[in-house]
Amino acid sequence: MRIELIDWIDCNGKNIENIVRLYMEVFSAPPRDEKEIERQIREHIEKGVLLIAVKKDKVVGIFGAVPLKRYEDGENVIKVLSANGIDVDENDFIMSMLAVSEEYRGRRVGSILCHHGEIESFEKSGRERFFSRTRKDALEMNALLTSRGYRLVAEEVSEKYIWLTYSSRLL
Repeated sequence: MRIELIDWIDCNGKNIENIVRLYMEVFSAPPRDEKEIERQIREHIEKGVLLIAVKKDKVVGIFGAVPLKRYEDGENVIKVLSANGIDVDENDFIMSMLAVSEEYRGRRVGSILCHHGEIESFEKSGRERFFSRTRKDALEMNALLTSRGYRLVAEEVSEKYIWLTYSSRLL
């Protein structure tokens, strides 16, 4: 099976609709705010990293990362990491979205997206540390991060979730 990875720069505008649709399928519970999701995706295009995986002209996976200073809860993540003795900078990148369509899960699409997204993030930031934050109950995501060599560096309880933050060295 061949999956084509495309940096957003190489994409045409029609893919943004497919990316929004996939993001909503994987992440979003009703009520859905398509305009907000599209805004977040455009922010990744402008200020971070956005990669898409395509199979037969269909978007089957997306990866996004932004500097912590651009991440929705970045200030809090920096505080939590610092409190746990982690050397962190607001310019370190954090994976902010990873979605793979259900029919392509278990086929390494997420791992391939992570690999290339980490490289793109390093090239943009020049920083060798990369973070990811996920809910404790997101078992597939936690397994993916662990399999890629990420280590758990912080656990945080919020009103709704228990958040786990992982760290990886890119070099």
